[in-house]
Amino acid sequence: MIKKTDERLSLELQELSVKLGQFAEYLKNKEYEPAREFYYGLVTYFSGIEENFKIKGDNFEYAFIEYFVAIIHLKISFYAEAIYSKDLLGLTKDDVIVARTSFSEFVINAIEYLSHVPASVKAYADKKYYNNVFEHSKFSFYYNKHIAAINGLWVKDIDSYINGDIGAEFETLAIAVGSFYNQPPNRVLSTMSIDLITTAAKLPDSNVPYIAADGSLVCPVYVKGKAWYVDGDISSLGISYDKSREPRTTGLQYTKLFDGRPIITYLMGMLPNNPAYPDYNVNIEIKNLSKIIEFTIFYDSFVSGLKFNDINNESLSCGRSSDRYTYSTNIAPFSVYAIFVPPDISCYEASSGHQMGGIAIQAKYDNTIAKKYVESIQAIQ
Repeated sequence: MIKKTDERLSLELQELSVKLGQFAEYLKNKEYEPAREFYYGLVTYFSGIEENFKIKGDNFEYAFIEYFVAIIHLKISFYAEAIYSKDLLGLTKDDVIVARTSFSEFVINAIEYLSHVPASVKAYADKKYYNNVFEHSKFSFYYNKHIAAINGLWVKDIDSYINGDIGAEFETLAIAVGSFYNQPPNRVLSTMSIDLITTAAKLPDSNVPYIAADGSLVCPVYVKGKAWYVDGDISSLGISYDKSREPRTTGLQYTKLFDGRPIITYLMGMLPNNPAYPDYNVNIEIKNLSKIIEFTIFYDSFVSGLKFNDINNESLSCGRSSDRYTYSTNIAPFSVYAIFVPPDISCYEASSGHQMGGIAIQAKYDNTIAKKYVESIQAIQ
């Protein structure tokens, strides 16, 4: 469980936001003389301030990363705005050189600091949550979500920010909920260790997503026995559910785009017209969704209900809307990139009754969403 960091850091971040707001107000009102004096004061104030927001030791259960990222973004916006307005502020050539040098140094140092965090987080999560894939993936995604900002929005060249040339590719497992089972002939419940569920889904030469050894979700397309991979967004999503009085989710399908065109639909779990169970009828609802950023999972041992929302506030909801556990999250600056549901046959043999055994969701960094996300973390109070 991630806890908020101490009140001192929250107040310090709030104070910093107020100071930057005052600087922006001076520029907006064309009060360049007080803006210049304020700029010199902020340069001193900003110097090394991010050191206060670094994780101390292995204190990973506190939200230092969220605050650290917010501080770096505030510094980036301050320096980018100052360099952009250098002539209006009357900054000297030496002032600009110092600003550019300072900018590059603190961004490089921040990237270097955070580059070591994922390995430490994984080691911590492996030890603390070794038998709980849900807590492991949730805890790890919290850190990966914030660290991904480095890959997309932190570069040492300040002109990239001024010109808007930022973007990145970054994928990570967002969550894994429910039960995952090995494929035949080893139809046994796998350990809940994140490292050992990862091989549970791959079927040779079949167009089925699977969780790879590194915990990522892979979406292959097999053509004449050779795999190639669809690197595109989800364009439509379908969720199947049984026809009981309290319907439960049974399966899932989604279509991936390639070069802007629908290229393949992945089918998982129990879907309509399953030839293995011709008398077991299920319904399916399909909807076009664009950049899914929110989802809710209702589950106990298995998954009984799902809801997905995209950036246009379109949603798809199927199955039960309550269960013993509920997990709901907004994954911005990521969007849902791939989904895995265990095969029906392996879950059925573990007494799921065709209910969806589990669900794993892969998220991909999205620069369009990230720009809005940056605004939100800068407003942390």
